[in-house]
Amino acid sequence: MAFSKLKIWLVAATSFTVTFAANNSFNLTPFTIDLSSEIPRLNVLMNNTCLPATALYSGVGPDKGIELNLIAELRNEWPEIFDWETQQAELNQFAQFTSVIEGQTVHFVHEKSKEADAITGCQNVTEQRGTAFDTISNAYFMEQTTKPNDIGFALYDSPVGQLAWIGGKMKLWSDPRAGTPPSVLNNTVILTSVSLYYLTGSFLSSMWIYASNPNGFHTVYLKVPMLFGQYEYNIGLWLQDYVTQVGNLVSYRVHNFGGNFAGLDNPPALFDDIREMGLYFKV
Repeated sequence: MAFSKLKIWLVAATSFTVTFAANNSFNLTPFTIDLSSEIPRLNVLMNNTCLPATALYSGVGPDKGIELNLIAELRNEWPEIFDWETQQAELNQFAQFTSVIEGQTVHFVHEKSKEADAITGCQNVTEQRGTAFDTISNAYFMEQTTKPNDIGFALYDSPVGQLAWIGGKMKLWSDPRAGTPPSVLNNTVILTSVSLYYLTGSFLSSMWIYASNPNGFHTVYLKVPMLFGQYEYNIGLWLQDYVTQVGNLVSYRVHNFGGNFAGLDNPPALFDDIREMGLYFKV
């Protein structure tokens, strides 16, 4: 199942933390995902949600938001075809833990490679899109930056609402060739991702990420080695000269397949990026 490829992000991000945990400096608690009890109510909400019979305006593309035919397809598939138990079981194949770090409970996956000397976590146009994003597709950014509670409360108990907010972006911001190799994006991946937001009650808190950084993120020059991957259909273009100004750039890689979600659009390229980055870490 394609969704399993997403675990690479979690594994790569947390592998070094677990090295310290071996000394019991962190209070690690084994964790198993169990959200099945919420599925019946989710299905009731899905089945009771009404969508328009026809689009309000014909000929309107995804640049105005998720299209009616797509959200209707996903809404119908969610309670009838999508199998949460299968996705949950697949996620639970991986060793998971929680730990309290600086007062926050962090949930992570820790999977060791079978190879003793392996780099942890590694296994089996752009400019036009950036301009378009800045002018017509960043309304979500303004809403989440200035009024996170408004959209957070409005969609908190609306699976179809969250599907429109999240699923539409997963489709629009991906490589237009999504669904063909190496892309692994499909309806099941979208529904699994949105299910995790809804079933864990995480939608509201996720709306606060931009509001917590209204003036941009950390801008201090990063001295640690930094690799940058530029994917052809990403929604932003960051030239090598620009990236060099913000950190110790040791590698700038350009990929001709992929969009904003590299782990879905082009997993092999992302794996190669992470492998190369691992060469600069001293354990």
